[in-house]
Amino acid sequence: MSNGVASTLGAASISVAMVLVSASWAVAQPTRLEFKGKTGEAIQLESGMKLEMRVFPQGASAPEAVIELGSATLRKDSVVRTHANGDVEAISKFLRLQKFQVFNGKPVFFFDSQDPKSVEATKASPEAQALRAALGMQISLRFDARGRLIDVRTENAGSAHQAQIDRIMEDGISGNWLALPPGPIDVGQNWEIGKRSYNFPGVGRIEYLVRATLKGVDKSAPNGAMALIDLVSETPKFIAAPGKDKNAVQLDHFQLVGDAAFQIGTGRFSKQENDLVMRLHVREPDGRRQRIEAKGSIVVREVAALGQN
Repeated sequence: MSNGVASTLGAASISVAMVLVSASWAVAQPTRLEFKGKTGEAIQLESGMKLEMRVFPQGASAPEAVIELGSATLRKDSVVRTHANGDVEAISKFLRLQKFQVFNGKPVFFFDSQDPKSVEATKASPEAQALRAALGMQISLRFDARGRLIDVRTENAGSAHQAQIDRIMEDGISGNWLALPPGPIDVGQNWEIGKRSYNFPGVGRIEYLVRATLKGVDKSAPNGAMALIDLVSETPKFIAAPGKDKNAVQLDHFQLVGDAAFQIGTGRFSKQENDLVMRLHVREPDGRRQRIEAKGSIVVREVAALGQN
């Protein structure tokens, strides 16, 4: 082999090795997920929840009651201030609120803030009154650099419907946000999102942790690189409402699984979808026991980026 050919092959080998090393280094680089916001920026978000509960008398194989619950919100979030430490302040307003309940196939409650007939039909309902009070209410939010909601303030706090308004905010705002990892993260690594709860008004609530895992990064997404995230619940426990017997409810099973998509460039989540299943036993005051099996879904997604106000 001539010296010229050997030199050429040697240079080519070095080039290939450098390309392979570079590619390996690029793949191995961790991803940084940062919450971002620009003053004057506004987005619209919609969220929806549906739950079907089947109530079985003790020992029965067929339910004596099937209860369907659902709610939906449309809101506008506007960034009003950013801070050097990464905190973001925003103003949120509900643009539309919906809620329904069906018992054994028969509607027992339906409210849609954009449906005058339903608004008129439910005007005496405390729940509907709270929904109307929350509509258009200015809600001040503050997030840290990881996207954690660290402060929530509402207009007219302490109103007659404050307890119901707090539940509306929990369902429509507080429970929608996911904390980002504290630093760069590799595909396959996980981090703790934070504590969440599912309320049973007058009975208690189920508290659980949510853990996230970076599944991958889609660099071909239309709006730029998208981090794909898996979600799963951990360590659920039932907490009885004040004055309720803490031993009256036995939580047998609770699991939430889902996924989310985070826009790396804009620094915000474009969607999250979760499915949940639960099973619990309830002891009535007269000693009767019931089994409740439930399944549901929770969806949050960005529907419009409004740019600068």
